[in-house]
Amino acid sequence: MSLTISSNQFGNTDGEIFAAATRIRPRIWDEIPVEFRELGPSYRAVNPDGFRLWVELERKSQVGDGSRQPLANRITEARLGDLEVPTLVISGDADMSTPPSIARMIAARIANSELVVVPESGHSVYWEKPEAFNRAVLGFIGRHRG
Repeated sequence: MSLTISSNQFGNTDGEIFAAATRIRPRIWDEIPVEFRELGPSYRAVNPDGFRLWVELERKSQVGDGSRQPLANRITEARLGDLEVPTLVISGDADMSTPPSIARMIAARIANSELVVVPESGHSVYWEKPEAFNRAVLGFIGRHRG
């Protein structure tokens, strides 16, 4: 058994990780178009068709006011240390929402974790660099079977 955390702060709602993540976002964060928050500049520059498809799928995925499902558990910085399964933390090096600095902070609090930073990728690593994402996840799972 293992766990993969990709491009997010794992729902963490307190402590230094939460404070750091809050500091990096400007007050106008929610006004910035989602495609600029989610997709890295390299991807937007070199893959206009993928960019347009991502935007189209993002627009189709919005339902109602965009409210998220409430978390079943409150994740705190201290609880990260309770994780006992091998954990892979993935970040894109151009992720404005959860940059490598935040991913490093998360990985540092999980005893059996590995960090992968994918070059020239934003918040949507799985979309922008699917080969690198899949290679990282499958390699990690392969090393931590049963």
